[in-house]
Amino acid sequence: MRRLASLLLPVVIAIMLGAIALGGYLGFGSARMAYLALIDSRLGEIAARIDAAAEQALGLGLPLAGQDTLDALAARERAADPLIVSIDVLDAEGIVVHSSDRSRTGRPAQAGDGVRVHRSAILGPFGATEGQVWVRADSAGIDAPLGGLAQAVLRAVVVAGLASIVLVVPAVLLPLARLGRQAGLAEGAAAADFGWALRSLGEAQDRLAGGGRRAGDAVAAGLPAPRRRPVPRFDRLVIALLAGILLVAVAFVAGRTVVAAERILLPALDARAEVSARSLAGLVGTAAGYGIGLDALYGTGAVLDAVVAENRQFAAAALLDPAGRPVAVALRADGDIVPAEAMPAGLSVVSAPVAGPDGRPYARVEVAVPPSVAVDLVRDLWLDIAIVVLASVLMTLEVLAFVLGLDAGALMQAFSRRLDALRRGDLSRPGAAPASGQGRLAQAIAAVDGQVAGVRARHVRLRADAAAAGDAGLVAALDHLDARFRLSQTRAEPPPVLQRVRLPLFLFFLAEEMTRPFLPGFAASLTAQVSGIPRELAISLPIVVFMAIVAFSQPWLAGLTERFGRARALRLGAAVAVAGFAGTACASGLGPLLLFRALVAIGYAAVFVGAQGIIIDNTAGPTRARGLALLVTAIMVAALCGPPVGGILADRLGVRAAFVVCACVAALAFLIARFTLPADHVNAGARIAGVSVRDIARVLTRPAMALLLVGCAFPAKLILAGLSFFLVPVVMGAAGFDDAVIGRVLMLYAVSMLVLVPLVARWSDGAGRRPAFVVGGALVAATAVVHPLWLPQPWGAAAMVLQLGLGQALSITPQSALVGEIGRRIAPDLPENTLYGVFRLVERLGNAAGPALAALLLARFGAPAALAGIGAIVAAGALGFALASRQAGGRSAGAAGGRSAAAA
Repeated sequence: MRRLASLLLPVVIAIMLGAIALGGYLGFGSARMAYLALIDSRLGEIAARIDAAAEQALGLGLPLAGQDTLDALAARERAADPLIVSIDVLDAEGIVVHSSDRSRTGRPAQAGDGVRVHRSAILGPFGATEGQVWVRADSAGIDAPLGGLAQAVLRAVVVAGLASIVLVVPAVLLPLARLGRQAGLAEGAAAADFGWALRSLGEAQDRLAGGGRRAGDAVAAGLPAPRRRPVPRFDRLVIALLAGILLVAVAFVAGRTVVAAERILLPALDARAEVSARSLAGLVGTAAGYGIGLDALYGTGAVLDAVVAENRQFAAAALLDPAGRPVAVALRADGDIVPAEAMPAGLSVVSAPVAGPDGRPYARVEVAVPPSVAVDLVRDLWLDIAIVVLASVLMTLEVLAFVLGLDAGALMQAFSRRLDALRRGDLSRPGAAPASGQGRLAQAIAAVDGQVAGVRARHVRLRADAAAAGDAGLVAALDHLDARFRLSQTRAEPPPVLQRVRLPLFLFFLAEEMTRPFLPGFAASLTAQVSGIPRELAISLPIVVFMAIVAFSQPWLAGLTERFGRARALRLGAAVAVAGFAGTACASGLGPLLLFRALVAIGYAAVFVGAQGIIIDNTAGPTRARGLALLVTAIMVAALCGPPVGGILADRLGVRAAFVVCACVAALAFLIARFTLPADHVNAGARIAGVSVRDIARVLTRPAMALLLVGCAFPAKLILAGLSFFLVPVVMGAAGFDDAVIGRVLMLYAVSMLVLVPLVARWSDGAGRRPAFVVGGALVAATAVVHPLWLPQPWGAAAMVLQLGLGQALSITPQSALVGEIGRRIAPDLPENTLYGVFRLVERLGNAAGPALAALLLARFGAPAALAGIGAIVAAGALGFALASRQAGGRSAGAAGGRSAAAA
């Protein structure tokens, strides 16, 4: 056990420390983005005012170069914010024509080192881009508060890391010590746990012998009864303890991160109001310089209304005379901007004085921020960090489960499972082969297996003797003993290879899921010069190509991977995908992007089919369902963790660097698969057969199957891919939301699926109403499109994605089971493999069609119509299937159809 502890403990500590550091990094990234969002909105407000002035003059026919008042306006706005280095107005060729810094005028625009630039387009009367506004801010001044935040997070990570080490050591060593004691007492412990079986067999032997007890039976009769309260298995106990420690540690880091973030976010919020107040004060001061009296100022109310309307975080703005009497007040009330007599009480107010030409007070400008804004800001930060905490914990648990599934951990799991079975009175044969290894645990496993095998052999002999003696009563008693202790059965135990394949599978899917938030935006940046097709369709092509290749390649990859080798196909697919991710990071146009995404798609299909083949080849019966569930949950956990992590990386490092990280994660999956997966059992004669056109025709010519597949399965994937993979990232990106926010919205789909799919599988089977679940889930998904039409973003998109996940969770498992159920009822001549092959093909064609349809609708009719159109297609298909099911008396056959695991 000391050797096992010396191997296991350092690895576990390293994983825990890495997880805490990852949680700290992601939490810092969330806080940093919240702070930079405030800075960007502050700079954007200034750019918008310059932009509006320039566009208004363009509308009057004044060319951009001739708008000399922009220099003074830029200088005034520059003076209002100490972070701004300069404000430049560029023409269409990128030449600075007006600037707060006259030395930059007439030169090509350059951002310069140490400068953060906010850019805003200046549009002409007909929508053409006439120029840009650049607001250049001092990066050092912006980043200065982040240094304190980083130090606070680092201190929290160090404290949490040290505390976790202190707690992890006993959390691993104490269960190990207990396991060691059980291994040392394996013979006695095992015998004690099935003492009742030995006593009963002894009584049977006495009856056959017709005499007194033998010594061995007397010993057996004196052994204690089996324990009725099960003791937690070693692996589950250790995982539970480590998960608790990790959750507390990462939550501590998250809490300290939020506290430190408040110290920079709230001042940044006040600074934005101060900049607006100083900008207004500069405008009023210009009027004062011309000798205009305060009462004679024209349009003051309209200016204040515009400031409040453009800043959703402002509650009011006011101009006051030197005595503090309101000259004009703009107040936000129930979403409208209305005039008011005075500044309301209970608001956080910042003010900027205005001096007249003689230096005496001329006026005062006040801008008010309601306390709820700060509360909402901190609440949103807590929500963001809670999401990344969840993602980091789930990723760490995947790694810990993998480590405990390797050789040393597999031995401990095998021994724990045996003791657990004995405590339940289960003397069946282990379903998985004995774990390989040497040492105390391997000897203990052999001892337990030997004793249990001896009991089973003794039972077989006694029953044969009783049958030969014609003692029917004793035969019945021995059969009852068999049923009680499951002596002649084999228990379902997952083979160790399942745990070994899960981590590389999870990491590979994680690499792809990380691209969801920023792939459409990256495609948009490469399609600006594409002509001949709508730009929205061009943006969707990388997703369409990926989904189409996956759809058409998976059916024939099953036989190919069997002939080539499942694990080898998985590794080759991961390697191809690494090249695809790396190439995507370097893509300079739509053509190369499509090529490299095609490589990723080929790799994705090979990894998926290879992993599925490994599971099928190493499982049977109940363990196969468990293995396929492992495949599904790996995909769902990756879908939950990938989007928020990918969004943060894209915002923190840049999109191209994020693709490089995806390549590294896929490469890690390749390496783990290379060194941990067992050797392949190659079947050189395996038949390579995909889904033929004839197979599709045979299935779809049956009306019930056609309605299920075309009316429900195809639209289910169409709405998922069209909304989650395309419309949400594109529309939210166009609305100004960063990749991290988009990622957090997209993960809500996986949350719904991960929680509800196992429950729905049981409910739909037990209730016997699979068609009702399919139709109800489709209608729930279809009606999800209403949320973005009436809720503000990002809440509308979040509600839509969450409800979409709920609807898919309700329908996906019953839908998969209905394929086999309806097929057996109306098409018994069709092999089940053909039915499911066509079903999966139709599903994945929906994945490919969804982004293309969404893009075409978006380009032609806009986002609301695209949402409504896709929702209508899903609803129509579901209602058509419901009508057909009702007419056919389509009550499900309940549990007789069996469950079918749903793969994404």
